[in-house]
Amino acid sequence: MSFLIKNASAVSAPGSPESTDIRISESLITELGQGLLPLPGHQGRVIDASHCVVYPGWVNTHHHLAQSILKGIPEGLNQGLGDWLVSVPYRFWPAVTPELMYLAARLGCYELLRSGTTTCADHHYLYHRYTSPEIEAALWQAAEDMGIRLVPCRGGTTTQGANKGMEKSAVAETGIGLDFL
Repeated sequence: MSFLIKNASAVSAPGSPESTDIRISESLITELGQGLLPLPGHQGRVIDASHCVVYPGWVNTHHHLAQSILKGIPEGLNQGLGDWLVSVPYRFWPAVTPELMYLAARLGCYELLRSGTTTCADHHYLYHRYTSPEIEAALWQAAEDMGIRLVPCRGGTTTQGANKGMEKSAVAETGIGLDFL
């Protein structure tokens, strides 16, 4: 697929301050300039970017796509991080199915794309002894379906007692979240 973006008010690209047009072919920027015309045999889309600023997609280096469906849960409102973790994500981990993960990830990807983010490093913390491989597959599928680049990351508390949310969690009592793979 190829694109020709034309007539931008500004193009945020190093070394080309006068550019108003961008040619993209096979997902790569192949030309910047002014007054670019479609190439012979051009089968792609021409986008009029008049009154727009064109810039590269943002990269979000720390996200939790699974939390996209956990916003506004009353038990978690106005709490500090540790208490919120207990009240919301740790509490709901056992209920996250592959289908729910897919919907949460799609919602999160949609929000990211609407803000101009095209790459997401997701700190996917739903790895525990009860997790199925389908949970991660749902995350990958949602990113692919939404057209966003995904870099799954894994992080967590490395010292027992460092996260009061993990200690107080009802989920911790079941072993979820403490026995990571």
